[in-house]
Amino acid sequence: DFGTFSKLLPGVHDLRIYGPTAVNVLVASADIRRFVLDMGGTARVIIQEDTADALAQTAVQLDDNLDLEQTLRSSKATLDKLAASPGFSYRRLPFNPGFSLVIVNPNEPDGYAIFESHGFRDDNIADRMHIVISRRESSRWFLYWVDRFETMWTSAKSATASEAPSNPQNQST
Repeated sequence: DFGTFSKLLPGVHDLRIYGPTAVNVLVASADIRRFVLDMGGTARVIIQEDTADALAQTAVQLDDNLDLEQTLRSSKATLDKLAASPGFSYRRLPFNPGFSLVIVNPNEPDGYAIFESHGFRDDNIADRMHIVISRRESSRWFLYWVDRFETMWTSAKSATASEAPSNPQNQST
């Protein structure tokens, strides 16, 4: 029902994403750069750690329509290219929390989150439940998910040696 991810990007100043591979949003990496980063915005992405244990746990839960390890490698290559853009950073989470998350403009009145429950071995991403939670309609749950993202960000490993928690663009807002 959302259409292409790129349609969500005009007007986004602060984009935060978690997905095991984030492949479904990274297909729009050029638009993330164009609509968010090139306009002075920030984007932070968390993907799954690529250790054998993390991949095995995630593979059991997600559908088997794609090669998880290969998709994660491809996503990491895309993220490495985006990392050259000012305002962009990403990290790797050592476990799959069972959901994906997109947060848009969390510090603005029109901010919203898209929560996607992974279910268990759904056949297609379109089969998964997606819930939009706007700041205006449910401040409590919107802020809850913003806080979950920040907690995940703090728990995740830096993707590059140059990224350190003391970098202001990588801090909680």
